[in-house]
Amino acid sequence: MLESSPLQSSLSTEGLPVLFATASLFPDLLTLSRSSGILTFDQGQLTARFETPTGETTSTISIAQLTTDLSNSLKQLQGSLTFDGGIVTRSLITPTGNLTGSVAFAEEAAERIRNFVKGISGNVAFADGKIEVDIPTLFGQVKGAIEFGNGALVTNLTTPFGGYFSSIDFKESDQYQFNFGGFPGVVNFNDGLVILDFQPQTPDDEIAIPINALSGNIAFQDGQATLNLPTPFGSLATRFDLSALVPSDALRGSGTVKFNNGIASIDVSGGLGTINTTLDLPKLVQTVGSTLATAQGTIQFNNGVITSDLQALLG
Repeated sequence: MLESSPLQSSLSTEGLPVLFATASLFPDLLTLSRSSGILTFDQGQLTARFETPTGETTSTISIAQLTTDLSNSLKQLQGSLTFDGGIVTRSLITPTGNLTGSVAFAEEAAERIRNFVKGISGNVAFADGKIEVDIPTLFGQVKGAIEFGNGALVTNLTTPFGGYFSSIDFKESDQYQFNFGGFPGVVNFNDGLVILDFQPQTPDDEIAIPINALSGNIAFQDGQATLNLPTPFGSLATRFDLSALVPSDALRGSGTVKFNNGIASIDVSGGLGTINTTLDLPKLVQTVGSTLATAQGTIQFNNGVITSDLQALLG
């Protein structure tokens, strides 16, 4: 039987929602990445202690009150985000003022994703070139599959926010060599094959095994993924740079996100797939707040990296 251990990752505070900037609990986002501190959850109370470049701050607030304040603020959110070729144009009306202008985000977003991937650690099993996904989150269950054995990285998920599907073709260069008992081999994601060459001196005498006919596990560490495959000829392992598989051009999508009283109508498509759904942000904040009100434990900030030791109803 294949076994998996949970994947874990550190998160960059640069990706925190702008909503946090409206809460007095948090330092300004411009200094948050240079701050250290701790959030303590205890019986519905949230206490924040931060050491920032401008001094020390300490605040305590009721999670229910914070949730209500954020939800009410979101109900005043109007306007749109328009995506076009890696550029996002903002035209937003918020409780604290208007946000307008265009920002190039594709390269920056790709770099943040790469940094996130580099923080992933753990082991996950796969079978038939497919990873089955069944993950509980604060918002609900994420279920589906990620396939990589047919020449493309195919993600097909059902999430609390709607369905998500993407298919990104592997490149010809997505081939990774390994040594198997003294014999050369290669994992060719582009062709969906593991190729073994037991007679290197003889041309065209390789043995090719489809990835989607194999089962094994993938170990993640510091942006590197080690693929472990039991084959009819014995076990093999090869390592490749997972973060290098995040192309910035895949983020050069197009579409719009329209906000009406905090309800987001999302219609965006690009290299990472299509998202067409409606998201009630005020309701989402209320759902998350209800869960956090039951939480016990801490979230620590250290110069832009978040680590948590938090127990809630979901575990």
